[in-house]
Amino acid sequence: SLARLREEEEDAFLRFEARLKEVLNRKSDLFAIYKSGGVKGGLEDDKIDTHRHEYLRKCDELLILPRPLAYGRPDPTTLNLDGFGCTGSVTQALAIALKGNTTCAILSLCENRLGGEGLKTICGSLEGLESLCELRLAGCGIGNQTDELGRLITVNKNITTLDVSNNGMSDPGMLQVLRAVYEGNVMSVLSLARNPGGAESCELLGQVH
Repeated sequence: SLARLREEEEDAFLRFEARLKEVLNRKSDLFAIYKSGGVKGGLEDDKIDTHRHEYLRKCDELLILPRPLAYGRPDPTTLNLDGFGCTGSVTQALAIALKGNTTCAILSLCENRLGGEGLKTICGSLEGLESLCELRLAGCGIGNQTDELGRLITVNKNITTLDVSNNGMSDPGMLQVLRAVYEGNVMSVLSLARNPGGAESCELLGQVH
């Protein structure tokens, strides 16, 4: 009946409203906890806290929920953010968090639609992350917009494992990555699977040892 339908709609709305309040309260709690900081042990801790606070402020500005994993205490050594929805504003906030991380060795952002702009933002935040040795970017919709990735590989020679499989890269994009790998000569594991590269890519790939 119409009355029953209205009751169900009202119940659904009340459940949604309760869930929204729960999320907003959780967000407020996160800001309260991390803005309060903790015992700082020196200048390096001050620097890390500054990045954490910048990350939280950016999340607040963009109206997105902070990801505790991205700025936990102590800094995480492995960040698995596969399928996290890192697009647009979320990527901007994540880049701030990554700049403040000093211990991350493995970063996985697979199945996030980063695209060229998102990749540029993330790569810029990783250039000075000396602890990073493994970067996974499979299925991120990168295409041939790999200029910044090539630069990252050249600048941060600590990255020795790279997965950029299933990104729709043809020869132009793959060649940029391969040239950076070839010139740096430090990569031990490189995955370019399921990318439609051509003859030029295959030729250069054969020269990468």
